[in-house]
Amino acid sequence: MVRFREDSHRRVRQRKKELEKEDEERRKQSITKIKQQAFNAATNRARKRRELSVTPIAKRTRNAYGLTPIAKRFHNKIMENKGIVPVNTAKEHRGRVKMMKKTEQKVTIFLRLLLNDSDNNN
Repeated sequence: MVRFREDSHRRVRQRKKELEKEDEERRKQSITKIKQQAFNAATNRARKRRELSVTPIAKRTRNAYGLTPIAKRFHNKIMENKGIVPVNTAKEHRGRVKMMKKTEQKVTIFLRLLLNDSDNNN
């Protein structure tokens, strides 16, 4: 009877060791898989960044336009047809106006300085 117990205990210990080895192998495989996924994600991010920097702006906007929902696209077209200026165009216009105002201010300041210099010289 004692001999049978010793054999069963030995088998149990061996099985435990086998299970621990299998668990360790699974852990290693999952870790390598996670590392590979992280590496792939990083390379994809870098590739997208490189491609975007090379892609012309018109193409990017075309892609963005293609990604917008259809209802929103139709809404924008309807607004454009009615003569309402789209938001992006309005922002661009505002930016141009600001730049024009800044250049006008610089020109007026420059002219004032010229006039003051000419008045002081006379």
